[in-house]
Amino acid sequence: MAVVRELAFSVGLDELRETVEKLKLQVAESTRQESLLVMRLAAKEQEVQELLVSEYVLCQFFQCHNCLNA
Repeated sequence: MAVVRELAFSVGLDELRETVEKLKLQVAESTRQESLLVMRLAAKEQEVQELLVSEYVLCQFFQCHNCLNA
């Protein structure tokens, strides 16, 4: 009976180790994906800032241009 119990504990321990390894891999993959998404978000934020500057410059140009033509 003790041998069966020890074998069951050993099998359970092996399954637990496998689960822990799988979870570690999932955490590593999630961390990698998060880093990628953060980089993409930063690039988009930079793009928005550049578009806002372009919009501001164009508005200034057209306002000055309209003043000169009036």
